[in-house]
Amino acid sequence: MLDGVCRAYLNQCVHRAQPVDVGDGQVLTKDGFLECGAHGALYNPVDGSCAGGPCTGGGLTAIKLERDGDALFALALEIEPPEDLYELSLE
Repeated sequence: MLDGVCRAYLNQCVHRAQPVDVGDGQVLTKDGFLECGAHGALYNPVDGSCAGGPCTGGGLTAIKLERDGDALFALALEIEPPEDLYELSLE
C-alpha cells in the first residue's frame, strides 16, 4: 500500500522476463522504488513504469484488484508470453 492505495503488479521484470523478487525476495529500495533482484531494474511503485536500470522504458504489468469487505483479490490475467520465451536454439 502506498499513500493509502493498494497496487499490484505481475512479478515479472521486463528486462529478462524473470521474477522481480528473485534472490532474497526484497523488492522495495530505501528510495521507495521496486527493484529487480537480478539486474537492478528500477520501477516506480505508483504506476510500474521504468525508473532506471535495464528495463529500457518498459514497465511492470498492473494487476487489477477488487475489494470485497476486508479482502483484496487480484483478478486473473491472460498474458501472451513473448514469442521467443520457449524457443531454444541448438546451433
